[in-house]
Amino acid sequence: MKTKLITSLFILAVLLCVCSCSSKPEDLIIGKWQMTELTTNSPEASNPDVKEFFAEMAKSSQSEFKSDLTCVNTVNNITTKGRWTILADGKQLHVIDEDSGSKAIMDIESITDDQLVLITKDGEIETKTIYTKVK
Repeated sequence: MKTKLITSLFILAVLLCVCSCSSKPEDLIIGKWQMTELTTNSPEASNPDVKEFFAEMAKSSQSEFKSDLTCVNTVNNITTKGRWTILADGKQLHVIDEDSGSKAIMDIESITDDQLVLITKDGEIETKTIYTKVK
């Protein structure tokens, strides 16, 4: 009986370790992501032309986050390279553009195996970007 209990506890400990290790944002973000939705509370967002532009931009935008902390981002057929880190206890994604040195700071609203939701803030304006992992 004691052996069964110890074996069961060991198996439970291993499962918990595996589950907790794979759910870190740093591990989940690695891979290719296709933008599927882009929304904003900007006053211009109600304009039909802007809505159409956002929809088209989502279709042609993709990001790849690599395990060596580099990334490749393509937006409207323009590709940039950079470096990424996740800070603030897994709550923020920082991306530094390789060419310009500009830094983008995005709040991570959620991240799972197949969906990434980022929020960018510029004063009162918030932009929400939803990505789906490319399989």
